[in-house]
Amino acid sequence: GIPIFWYLYTSHRDSVKAYLDQVERLDRWAKAHPSIPCVHTHGLDIIAMRFGRPDIERFDIPAAVLNCLKNPNMHVEIMLQLMAPDTEYPFPWAQETLRMLHGELGPEKLIWGSDMPAAERNVTYRQARDYVRRHAEFMSEADKDLFFGENVARVLGLDAR
Repeated sequence: GIPIFWYLYTSHRDSVKAYLDQVERLDRWAKAHPSIPCVHTHGLDIIAMRFGRPDIERFDIPAAVLNCLKNPNMHVEIMLQLMAPDTEYPFPWAQETLRMLHGELGPEKLIWGSDMPAAERNVTYRQARDYVRRHAEFMSEADKDLFFGENVARVLGLDAR
């Protein structure tokens, strides 16, 4: 019942391939241990890894990643505000990505992350919240409550109130 927070980091030259290899291993692990709650942390680094790669659609989330996140014990920390430092608040691409994740995974799997204070190189703390709180109009207030605390409280076995 103790949750595991997974950060799929790679220093390999082909970081996209190495990341996807790690996702496949995590998917196998999640299927083998369905009772252990997990969070894929650091907000889908694959978007940042694809920066400057014209051969790859940068903001598409690969099917292998979505399949892994669909395991009943998996959740994902969303830090889209950090994944494209060349874009500006309120990050319209992030709205599209979050809408897709919301639809594919459901609001119960999404967890907000700020990466503060490191994120201050890209956004303010308020912008890190408001690109969802104020601009993700497709999310209900109940969905946003899940996103901004209730989901992680449930994963940690805490009372969200």
